[in-house]
Amino acid sequence: MMTGNKVRPSTIEGIFYPAEKDVLSARLRDLLNHNDRDAVQTHTPYSIIVPHSAMDYSGAIAAAAYRVVANRKIKTVVLLGPVHRELEEMVILPYSQIFQTPLGSISVDEVDLKDLTKLSSSFRIDDIPHLEEHCLEAQLPFVQHLFPSARIVPILLGKPTRTLVQLLSESLWKLYADRIASTLFVVTANITSNTDAQKGRREADQVIEWIGDGNWRSLLEATESKRISSCGAGCLAVILQMNERLGGAISLLQQGSSLPKVRDPKKVVHYAAFVLQNG
Repeated sequence: MMTGNKVRPSTIEGIFYPAEKDVLSARLRDLLNHNDRDAVQTHTPYSIIVPHSAMDYSGAIAAAAYRVVANRKIKTVVLLGPVHRELEEMVILPYSQIFQTPLGSISVDEVDLKDLTKLSSSFRIDDIPHLEEHCLEAQLPFVQHLFPSARIVPILLGKPTRTLVQLLSESLWKLYADRIASTLFVVTANITSNTDAQKGRREADQVIEWIGDGNWRSLLEATESKRISSCGAGCLAVILQMNERLGGAISLLQQGSSLPKVRDPKKVVHYAAFVLQNG
């Protein structure tokens, strides 16, 4: 840890993933070394979509996406996830300069954060939502394991209005369009929240279809009308808008649910992993 820097400590170690460094490292190696016979082979993956439940629940699905980008030379990882608590129509960036996990410290790209804040007054720097959120931290062990020298840009999306989603997508495009080759966008969303198993399966099928088609408009409309429970649909819309500019391909890698763990058909969360490649 660098003296004088503002640090965001882990808030979910021992809950969402192992608290012991050696145990966590071993778990990551096990997840990421798995051989996927049917894994999508892509030359230019610039973004992945991954879940953000505990590693025991959705770690294998997240790992399916991280394996596809494991060989990329990444300087910056842009982490985009939803706010789970009270929603404001804001994009929230951290004040903290360092995020920590049992694997050590990972530095925030302060230059990129400052450049983002210059683009709109809807971008706010506030550590409290980041301290209260688990969705981005759940990705950090994978990022640290695969890209130990990369810097991160942690972004939380508040109320996913069409205006805010378009603003964020356009802002990310302005900042990273000429750096796509060295940037990885990690977008985290659960396909459904706690729902009845049968209803949730139908909802998950629809959301997965929209993602595969790049249909961010239907995702936003269904979110605004509360027809879907997807935790992070606005974040999905952000990257799908960017994908329209790139003309990229979208591939489903793996999907699943929490049912094998919770065994409660009334409270099922559905997960999926996707990779987006630059066309």
